[in-house]
Amino acid sequence: MNQLTLGPEAFVHCMTYHNPNSINGPFGDIKIMTANDGEVSGCMTLNLLFGLPQKAVMNLSGTCSGESAHLCQMRAVGYVSQLGSPPRKISMEVTLTMDHSWIKGDLTLSQDMPETDGGLPVIGVPCT
Repeated sequence: MNQLTLGPEAFVHCMTYHNPNSINGPFGDIKIMTANDGEVSGCMTLNLLFGLPQKAVMNLSGTCSGESAHLCQMRAVGYVSQLGSPPRKISMEVTLTMDHSWIKGDLTLSQDMPETDGGLPVIGVPCT
């Protein structure tokens, strides 16, 4: 059996986000892997409860930089499911800014979301 080719050391960060202005969302989870080479990849969910509930599941890829704070710029691609409708493709740019300890930060989405004035607060959570 062939061995896997290993890259630089990686770190996994898990976060949750919500819209403090509306219980209808968007809200969801983010799990990303950062490496010393500046690459970042992972996945996120995005939930909306306006009208019929929608849930997006997206893969993330991009770059992350910074030492006192972390700026991750990523492309999100995935699908949206809604009751009674077939899944639809979704893609957007995602910017994640986190403090140096990955505890608090902000999430900005390139698609307009209802009732999101600026960024969405992000909180680091234990990975499970």
